[in-house]
Amino acid sequence: MTSMDMAGFSVSVLKLPEAKNERKLMLLRLDSSTNAPGWPRGGGARSQTGSWGKVIPLESEQERSFERPAHLNATGRKMEAVLHAIAASLKDSENTLTHWDMKVGDGDCGLTFRRGAEATLYDLSGYPLNSVSNTLEAMGNTVARSMGGTSGALYRIFLLSLCSSVRQTETKKKTGFRL
Repeated sequence: MTSMDMAGFSVSVLKLPEAKNERKLMLLRLDSSTNAPGWPRGGGARSQTGSWGKVIPLESEQERSFERPAHLNATGRKMEAVLHAIAASLKDSENTLTHWDMKVGDGDCGLTFRRGAEATLYDLSGYPLNSVSNTLEAMGNTVARSMGGTSGALYRIFLLSLCSSVRQTETKKKTGFRL
């Protein structure tokens, strides 16, 4: 996850302990081998080899494809109206979101949400709007593809978790989830 469009750059600073033995121990721990994603395996910036270690490939996840139903039922019409309203609100809020994110973050929040809103409107013609759970799953795919960064990943997790909960409700009731 990255913030490719962020304005500026980010620097992390760590104050090392005053005592030489504590400082050495801290640096040894930071340079220790780990399996944590995104952290240099087998050594950090101070390592002699500069090696990143073995790259572990992630399993590919197959996205399901969806189609818009030929006729929208009451749920489908409501879903379409709600998604249009949310997208319009996010697009209109781009400057405000960016303003506040520049004070507490990297300043790309407005752009990120505008991209997500525009992609949702573009993909809306292919969403299975009569099914709330399937629409949430399709939106998760849209958000992951269009928003990027931490926001895209977090909102995809949110939408897929919501999809799972709605799907459980649909299964228990043997009926569609209604808005």
